[in-house]
Amino acid sequence: MVTATELQTKIINLIRKSDDVEQLASIYRDVQSRVGEAAPVALPWDAALVDIKPHLSFDALVEAQGEKSISFEEFRQLSEAVAWDDSLEDILALLKP
Repeated sequence: MVTATELQTKIINLIRKSDDVEQLASIYRDVQSRVGEAAPVALPWDAALVDIKPHLSFDALVEAQGEKSISFEEFRQLSEAVAWDDSLEDILALLKP
């Protein structure tokens, strides 16, 4: 038995072979009349998209993204709290062929 997903894939593959705008428009109208208007799909990255702002400075970009700068000393203190299982030498050795 053929599944809905298999049929959808076959239909999509057939449609992708056509470059005839009239034929594609006819197929679209036919499918639309049978299933109705498709609801817009919210993609996971949609929330991250923003309008392009010309002449945006780096500082304004950082502020818009809510980034907070930290000093090297703050970074060092935070990194010292991490329990490293391997030394830097061990990690670098893994990179060598």
